[in-house]
Amino acid sequence: MPCIAQGRRKVLALFLVAILSSVGLMVLGPVAPAYATAGTDDYPSDLKSAAQDSKTDPWGFYNRECTSFVAWRLNNDNGVPFKNQASTGIYGNATTWKDRATAEGIAVDNTPTVGAVAWYSFGHVAWVESVSSDGKSVTVEDYNYDYDGKYATHTQNTSYITKFLHFGGEGGGASGGGGSGGGSTSTPQIFALKRTTDPNGVRQVYAGTNTAVTEGWWIPGGDGVHLHEVIRIDQHNIVGFDKVNLPGGTQAVYAATSDGVWESWWKPDGTSGQSKIISGLSGVKGVIAYNDTESGQFVHHLYILAGNGPYEAWWKDGGDGIHLSLLTSITGGVTFTMSIGPDGAMQLYVAVPTWVYEVWWHPGLNDIHVGTVINIAQGDIRSLSKGDNLSDGGQLLYTGTSTTAWQSYWNTETGISNGTIATSQVNLVQVKKTVTSGTHQLYVATGDHVQEHWWNSTGSGGGELIRIPQNNIGAIDKVNDGATQDLYTGAGNWVWETWWGGGYSPSSTAIFSVAH
Repeated sequence: MPCIAQGRRKVLALFLVAILSSVGLMVLGPVAPAYATAGTDDYPSDLKSAAQDSKTDPWGFYNRECTSFVAWRLNNDNGVPFKNQASTGIYGNATTWKDRATAEGIAVDNTPTVGAVAWYSFGHVAWVESVSSDGKSVTVEDYNYDYDGKYATHTQNTSYITKFLHFGGEGGGASGGGGSGGGSTSTPQIFALKRTTDPNGVRQVYAGTNTAVTEGWWIPGGDGVHLHEVIRIDQHNIVGFDKVNLPGGTQAVYAATSDGVWESWWKPDGTSGQSKIISGLSGVKGVIAYNDTESGQFVHHLYILAGNGPYEAWWKDGGDGIHLSLLTSITGGVTFTMSIGPDGAMQLYVAVPTWVYEVWWHPGLNDIHVGTVINIAQGDIRSLSKGDNLSDGGQLLYTGTSTTAWQSYWNTETGISNGTIATSQVNLVQVKKTVTSGTHQLYVATGDHVQEHWWNSTGSGGGELIRIPQNNIGAIDKVNDGATQDLYTGAGNWVWETWWGGGYSPSSTAIFSVAH
């Protein structure tokens, strides 16, 4: 029945697969879902026809074992890039899957959903094919249930199964009993990403969903990615977040909800705290954190886009509390970004569906100005990215609609000129502008791929960096680490890293998934 011990030779082989995967020699790309037919053994023919345990499958397990079949289902049917490798170790035999999933932040509970992994404490895993309308019974598919290396299906009482592991991509496949199949649990969708580095050089990617902000962190050359759920809001109303490093090694994440902002902070000595520091707003769309000093004293700033316009909140440690004020009235904002102008002016760019407004002021002068940058009659502006200030005093702003990436340029002597960088896009999600060694780069993310557009004084070009057949890209971020360039893509509940540079072509791999 269970697939437990595989012998010393097999454990060593799995360990080697994990090592090869960790150094990028075994990269699994996303697989488009191809949902199974109940009672059909569509396990890959080359694995099925070979003698049991004679081959290692593409996911790092031995063929015709329960673990191999479930890995196949997760990749092929759920569209989850699962393999026998995790930031905390390998999944290995079925016996250890629950503990490994828990350590990885994968949801583990007693609720069956179509596409979940059924885990049995005696050392077996199966894939949930259907769930009865009352949730009291499930039909599962597996291999090697009777130690014969063969495919089978079983209808069992839900209580017979010890736990259900939710790796994502659930809710598809067949449903039983004429009901919904119990597949109502939705996969978390990442809609915001930020890559940072802490004061000690630890690299961090923060992924935001409407329920949680999760940190994936790693030390270059270390033991892989570690997960930390920074904040979880059960009201499912997170709309944005930002992360900053503070004095003394303190770090903070600010999570915006529809009516305010939560602060989560932690220090090197292990102390931490979390509280809602701003409330009473409505229609909030995002938050941006910015810090500076005033007369030698550190000052915290938050910029919050609410339904009636952008707000500024500021405070000093040990001061008289948080000061909150509406900078200007702009109703119907959908997104915003912040920058500092060539003359030191603070700049907020606020987009409504058809216009982008610039709000700027000089610190200490209380001279708030408002102007317009671009009008797009299409009426579906959804992303903004401000480029670095140019050597001629010029400025660049990039605006994304569902189909087009626009560039706006201006300087102190000319008016604003607008043009397009990318057109005929399908479901453009985000634009992100960077500059590397004098080369301008604009990253345009749509639902299923991310394209780079680059230009410099000698030429221009571009190319596709990553494609996600599941068409569920929700956010990107781009950074440079020395000679290496890194693109981070949030797709469904997975974060992908694409890196290139130093003579290497782009290579992509999934580095972690979020549980909520």
